[in-house]
Amino acid sequence: MKFRKYNNCTKLSGDWNGLSNSFFHHISFLKYLERTNPCNQTYYTLSENSQLLAGAILYSSDVNVLSFTNHSLSMPMRIIGLPLASDKSGLLGDDKYAKILIEEILDHEKGIILCLNFTQEIQLEKIIEMRTLPSMILKNEYGSWSNYLSILRHPYRRRILKTLKYSNPIQSKKSTCSEFTKDHYYQYLSVLSRSKTKIETLNFDFFVNLPGQFILNSFYSQKELVFWHIALIDQESYFFLLGGLDYDQCNKYDSFLNNLTTIIKDGITANCAMINLGQTAEIAKARFGAVAEEKKLFLYHKNRIVRFIFRKFSSHLSYNRPLEINNVFKRKQVSKPIHQRQEEYV
Repeated sequence: MKFRKYNNCTKLSGDWNGLSNSFFHHISFLKYLERTNPCNQTYYTLSENSQLLAGAILYSSDVNVLSFTNHSLSMPMRIIGLPLASDKSGLLGDDKYAKILIEEILDHEKGIILCLNFTQEIQLEKIIEMRTLPSMILKNEYGSWSNYLSILRHPYRRRILKTLKYSNPIQSKKSTCSEFTKDHYYQYLSVLSRSKTKIETLNFDFFVNLPGQFILNSFYSQKELVFWHIALIDQESYFFLLGGLDYDQCNKYDSFLNNLTTIIKDGITANCAMINLGQTAEIAKARFGAVAEEKKLFLYHKNRIVRFIFRKFSSHLSYNRPLEINNVFKRKQVSKPIHQRQEEYV
């Protein structure tokens, strides 16, 4: 088997796009990320007999290793992942080659290595594997928005209808991201400043120059921007990418839940098989019927003392919240955990 490392995605062969059917992983978008979010991106490939078998995307960033606690401790890391606030893995290709490729990366890269959002069974003794935030996925089996509402159990449907009443004075606008404004960006930064799990801060140029496939959904009250989000239809999936809101107006318009409701409604209306709601606010998203898809992370350093410290404190570095299972739909009866109470949803 042959390994290669590239410092520029334009040097990747055309076979790279065949490793993943996601637009986020394709060379054209990686080129866009290099231009708008440069962070020392590199790429590893594994091939045999001139056939590309697997690939990996790496970049550099300072990461708060205590993201899942109330404390902060940032360290510079080399990250196997996509340099974008998404749940996409940086590992591409057949899962059976992931371990082989990672062994090569660990041998060649220096410092702390963090691998994000993978699902493969890596099984390397020296890595410290942990849970990270799950992806919240809603499978679209409803046919229409009205049918989705009709099969929700009453407390959940009532909660959505109550939320929608707050949006009555709101005007919505769909556009390309070329209409992204400084107001949008300020609201993005406002949300980011409250996030415990942020890794990178994207610049204004990243948003305003996003390719035409990305949909900017903006919501106004008397020409004042109150919340927004960006979505992408990729293959059969509807992806929520990023969003923002005016916290001063948040309660007045129930902005967070109205934003989330619109994403789900648009995904259903677009007839996408899956609606990916991202990795944050998992409790709220579960109450719309989304199901948690487990994701993992690992940490590694060549120094065994550093690895010992990571392993010793892994319970503080890992996502430890138990996943909620909600009995949301009339047709899908799921046992409700004892700690849940119906009045929480109304």
